[in-house]
Amino acid sequence: MLTSSSSNLQEKTTVSIGVELYHAIEQLDENRVKRILASEPLPAWEEIIPHPDALRDDYSSEQLLQKAANSNELIFDHLIDAYFSSFNDELIRALITLFVENNDHAALCEYLPYSVDALIDTHFQSLISIATNNKNLDILAALLEAIETDITKKNCASSAIKEVLLTTIQMQDIHFLNEILKKLPQTLIKQEIFSVLTNRRFYYQSEYDCIKVLLISFISDEYKISMLSTAIKLDLINLVQLILPNIITMTDRSLISIIGQARYHNDIYRLIKAHYKNELLQLLNTQLASTDLNDNIVDFSKMIFLPRQYAILYRAQWRGTLVSTIYNNDRYPTADEQLSQTKGHPLTLHLKHQSTPIGYTIKLPEGKITAVVIDIYGGFRKSDFEYLKQKLKELNDKSVEPEPNLDNRLYEEGVAIVYTNLCDLIELKVFQAQMSESLFRKIHRSIDCLYEILQDNPESLHPKLAPLKNLPFFLRGASFGGLMSVRYAQLAVQYPEQFRRFQGYLSFNGALSAQMLYNSDLPYLYEEDEPRDYRADFLNPFNHISFIEDPILVSHCLDDNNVNAKVAFDFVRKAHENGKEHLVRLQIVEHGNTMFNNFAHKESTKGHFAVDRFEFEAYSDAVLQFIKSPTSKIPEVSSWRQFHNNIKADEYYRQATPEERFIAHVLKTRHSQRRIDLIAEIQDEDTWNSLYQPLYFAYRYADQLCSSHSELAAQVKRFNDDYLRDEVIIKAFQEKAACFLSYLFEAYDIENVRIYDIELNEFIRSPLIINAFREALQQIDTNFQSVSARFLLEQLYLHNPQLLPTSSAVASSSTSTGTIEVASYFARTQLLNALQKDRGYILSLWKKTVELSRKTSSLESVACSSHVEPSSRKHSLASRLSYDRQCKRKRW
Repeated sequence: MLTSSSSNLQEKTTVSIGVELYHAIEQLDENRVKRILASEPLPAWEEIIPHPDALRDDYSSEQLLQKAANSNELIFDHLIDAYFSSFNDELIRALITLFVENNDHAALCEYLPYSVDALIDTHFQSLISIATNNKNLDILAALLEAIETDITKKNCASSAIKEVLLTTIQMQDIHFLNEILKKLPQTLIKQEIFSVLTNRRFYYQSEYDCIKVLLISFISDEYKISMLSTAIKLDLINLVQLILPNIITMTDRSLISIIGQARYHNDIYRLIKAHYKNELLQLLNTQLASTDLNDNIVDFSKMIFLPRQYAILYRAQWRGTLVSTIYNNDRYPTADEQLSQTKGHPLTLHLKHQSTPIGYTIKLPEGKITAVVIDIYGGFRKSDFEYLKQKLKELNDKSVEPEPNLDNRLYEEGVAIVYTNLCDLIELKVFQAQMSESLFRKIHRSIDCLYEILQDNPESLHPKLAPLKNLPFFLRGASFGGLMSVRYAQLAVQYPEQFRRFQGYLSFNGALSAQMLYNSDLPYLYEEDEPRDYRADFLNPFNHISFIEDPILVSHCLDDNNVNAKVAFDFVRKAHENGKEHLVRLQIVEHGNTMFNNFAHKESTKGHFAVDRFEFEAYSDAVLQFIKSPTSKIPEVSSWRQFHNNIKADEYYRQATPEERFIAHVLKTRHSQRRIDLIAEIQDEDTWNSLYQPLYFAYRYADQLCSSHSELAAQVKRFNDDYLRDEVIIKAFQEKAACFLSYLFEAYDIENVRIYDIELNEFIRSPLIINAFREALQQIDTNFQSVSARFLLEQLYLHNPQLLPTSSAVASSSTSTGTIEVASYFARTQLLNALQKDRGYILSLWKKTVELSRKTSSLESVACSSHVEPSSRKHSLASRLSYDRQCKRKRW
């Protein structure tokens, strides 16, 4: 009884305290509120609500607190502080709910971190629902961030994320969903997006746009995809198959994004691309409709375009290297001076009657410097000053950005680079091929002067250059600079008293054989244009191969449209024939840079200035290997590369005979077949007559038509729509579809679609493309150009042999080979000889590789055994086997 009485007294006391507190708040009496809050016992939350009989107004607790907040912020703060200090979980949950319902972000952020323990999972879920329904992203983010680090609330947070995403999907609010994905804790979202995506029972037709947003968010993250198990990946693929049919058109760029980002997962990418192939092709065709595709086909047919695979590019992260700059370009174009640069002393070449300044910009990488590369060109005219000034601006950054280019890779490996300004910029007023021999020698004397001072006494230019003393030096040039670099190598041997020899020389897309350059020059130009003529003896490295005594790395891009790759092959062939195979190394790059559309002759820039980013790793590795070990250990590699690629390059060599182009075609299309099997095929009469001879006839007949305008005109009259049916056009140019698509993307700024998003089969079957190729064939004799006409006719007859006339009609009266059978026999013999020789190179290469491997293994075995104590060699068989395994590991 006493207990009950005491309990009633306690209840009455707390109720009276609650009523008194209510009056104090209503009267905004701050001191009285403080005194009541300091009393005991503190009234419960529901006790602040006044009893109707005791008070004239019936305020709820929410109204009461709101009144205090609006009227007197101090009273409100005192009240809230007191209740949070009471450690009463029910009071704390009620207050947190009040903050959420009233969208009081400031109060929530202030008190929530101290209240997480008081929030049970069910209460937390209700708070999430309130914030989501109110679309208050800040409140939502605050709630989730507060518990993100609370281990005990991880499961609760996981469920909450699902609740948020699913609720938002049901509300069909794409904007709010996007904002959620941006602002909410990513560590939680990554775990839950997929779970929501695979919960199919929530999907309705109206919700697919939201699902699309979630899908983009998920598949755009390579890390998310890589962390999935195989079974879950299959579920995700099934999900993509489920929702794609319900997203009919590409109404915004997010679907363009989803296609590109899905490339991190090949199966998903294939599904999405296949689903949107028609829309993507329509986007492309809409932009191409405003262009003259006939002219584009003609231009494309005169250029070198090689098929490529647009694979996902995975490369090591370029860390970037700090470099310091020492420069002096007095009397030469120079960029604005910056604090990161240090000006060195001027350098001058003193000759009998005049002095010539030598400009330099030296980049010193951070850390130990292992080698120095001097970069030259030597063919600029005075009018190129502005171009050089812009180029120097690009070199003047203190730090090198982590981009995949060769110079940055060299900096990372401790290689310093010296960029030069030479007297060609002051004295050369004509095209570089018309340079005088006296200026040519002065340029090389300037190179020697710079090399000598940097190797022997670099401090004389600036004290910071002291680390360059006595390091290995290499001379590098591209295009005309490659020519000048190799000519210096030859002059240094021919005139040792005038020139100092470098450790090695590098030529990139260099004009190393003047006659071959003249024969293969610029096939995209009109036929009346004169080829460039570099056949002056002092400008032609091909004529001075006997003076090569130092290592040279010849690098060339197969799709170089400025200097044909056959120029490099011709030079390397002559060098190897003269016993220089151990000195002249050949590095082949399939693809160079894309076209530069801001050039007058943009075609000449294709493949000439840089290496394609997908092949940069292999190219830069070859350059670094050459700098570390200039002399080739297996020269047979370069010999085979030269022979094999020189044959394949005949496809784009405008002076190639039908036989040479036929052999190039067989070697390219059958490259994966074993040579001995291919030779057996060609020797078989039935296979030759049914498979290979029609190919040769196609090249022969196309060449015959291009040699006689009257025959061509007569043939074009047959090119009606029945003759050139859609199936004929598709078969004729399907092999070149990828290359033509590359040309279009390089020649024009195609928007909202990427080249790897286009299905080639759909592209070549597009009526727009089919009609363009048909019209190009029908107008082939209107503006006749033999290079273009030959290309179009070859493709037509190669892939449609049924259109070829009889063998007697294919025979050309302009040759002395007599009948077509004799010509066919001659082509077959040439092809067999080429394949036999190619096989011989391969066998020789393998033999040399095995010999070198055995020699290395033998030396390493001796080295291993020399480190073993003499007594241990008498141990058991197991011990000897251990030594053998050690040697084998080293060999591997």
